[in-house]
This record gives sequence, C-alpha cells and structure tokens, in this order.
Amino acid sequence: MKWCEIVLAGLLLSFPLAGARAAETSYDMSARIEPQTGTVAVTVKIDNPPAEGFTLYRGFIVRSVLADGKSVAFSVDPMAKPSPYSPKSQKICVAASHPKRLVVVYDGTMAASDFAGIWSVNGVEQDRVELGFYAPWFPIFDKAGDFDFRLSVDLPKTYTAASNGALIGRTIRKDRAVDDFRSLQPGFDITLVASPNFKKYSSQDGTIDFYDRNVPVAVLEKNAQGLAEGRRWLTSLWGKSRLSGSVRIAYMQRSLGGGYSRLPLIVVNEQKDPNALAKGDAARRHYHYLAHEMAHFWWMIADDDTADGWIDESLAEYSADRLTAR
Repeated sequence: MKWCEIVLAGLLLSFPLAGARAAETSYDMSARIEPQTGTVAVTVKIDNPPAEGFTLYRGFIVRSVLADGKSVAFSVDPMAKPSPYSPKSQKICVAASHPKRLVVVYDGTMAASDFAGIWSVNGVEQDRVELGFYAPWFPIFDKAGDFDFRLSVDLPKTYTAASNGALIGRTIRKDRAVDDFRSLQPGFDITLVASPNFKKYSSQDGTIDFYDRNVPVAVLEKNAQGLAEGRRWLTSLWGKSRLSGSVRIAYMQRSLGGGYSRLPLIVVNEQKDPNALAKGDAARRHYHYLAHEMAHFWWMIADDDTADGWIDESLAEYSADRLTAR
C-alpha cells in the first residue's frame, strides 16, 4: 500500500458508514408512470421533513399539500436559483412551520425536449424510464441529509424495474404491475430505472444483477469477475464499503449523459457496439467506467450541497485507475 493510500484510508474511516442507523426523515411514495406519454403522477408522505420548502422538477404541477393532516397554502418561488445538480427544477414554498409530516400530490410530463447533454440521464420515454435526483421527481429539501424510503410504482406490466431499494413485492393488475421497493439503508436519492427491453441476468458468482437489452453474456461475466475481484481489493485497501449484498448494473437506452452510482445500483448508458466490449481498449475503458461507479460505494463522503464533489470524483477515478491497471 502506498503512503498516500494509507492517508486516504484514514480519511475514509473518519466518516461514519451510511446505514449505521435509521434516518430521521423518511418518504412513503406512490407513483403511476405512463411511458407512452411521459406523464408521472405522485403522492408522497414525508415524515420529519427537514424544512418546509422543497425542490421539484419544473414540469410538475403541485396539486395539494397537507401539513400534519391540514391543507396548507404553497407557491412557486420565481427567484429561487436551482441546484447545479438539478438545473431543471423549481422551488416550492409551503406555509407551514416545522410540520412532522407533509403529504404532497403532484403530476406532470417529463418532456424529452427538456433534457440535453449530461442532464439527459433522467426522463420518461417509450422505452426508458430513468428517474432520480438530477430532475427531482421527489421533493428535495435543502441540507436534507440522508433519508429512508418506500416506493410503490405502477407501470405497464411489460416493464422490468430496478431501484436503489430492495424489491419487496410485485402485484399484477390486468395490464399493469405495481412494484414495491424499500431502501436498504439511508441515502440521498430515490432512483428508478425501467424498460420493456430489460433482460435481467445474474452473474454466475451471484455478485451482480445486470439489466440490459443487448450486452453479450460473455461481456457481462467478464466484468462481473473483474468487479468482484476489484471489490475485494478495494476492501483490502480502503476498508469495508457501505455495500452489502449484490450490485445492480442497469444499461439505459440513451447515448448522452454519463453514469452514476446509487448504492447498490450503478446506472450507465447503453453502448453503441456492445460486441466491441469483449476485448482491447473498448473492454478496458468499459471496465474502468464500471469500476469508477463501483468505487463510489466507498467514496461518497462530500457534502452534495457544496462544490466539494471533486473529492468523491477524484478518489473514485483514482480507485478505478488502480483497478484497471491490475
């Protein structure tokens, strides 16, 4: 181990591992999604909200807000500056003082034309549902910290869904399916990915569940073996990560936008030529891509409300470089 790695390991140990205790704030969220039209309708109950006001995707219309069981007034703040991580958002101000529970009902269309470049990662299209923090489909509070969640999502039954929460149940209702997820540990995002083209493949060693439509099994297995070895090596280097159990990797049908990690879920864009990933530089670059996102299971320590994200990104990149070199 290099001297700099000893210092970094000490830095990581100075931060408490996520999941050590239940979060104070929790979400209980029900959503109906229509991929054909891009519409999303949500009812969410938030216990112990850390503030009265919150941020939502700007295409949503808030229909009602209850604070501790009573209907309260709310408004959009036209002067609020959106977060750099959620540029397509609006600030909702609520006329309530320190409520113990908020119930928010809202709906709207996540138009594909509203997303470009890196922000194309979130959206609802005919063959792709990808929802989360970057175009906030759930109320996000300033200085919120981590939270727990339950998510019930209603989609056409031909869609296979995955989340950063554990699937605890699936109910078929005619041509629809309701999937119920529960957070595995406190986090800062509620991520949902779904597609009618997903094929779920579990690696032979049981360490990774892949969701994709056309990546060759040989490529998936090769990367599963490499990531399993990398996970063991990073554990020896940095100590225990926040991950327990298997990893999920979803390949989304989009050509723009990068990847991201929401423990235990890794989301990446679909490759233009998956068959080219079997060997050579393309295989190394792809492994590096996945290894960087896996390294965030260790390196997710910066305050998301500040400009300190470079800390997580640089140390995840360093980890991925070491793994790829191995």
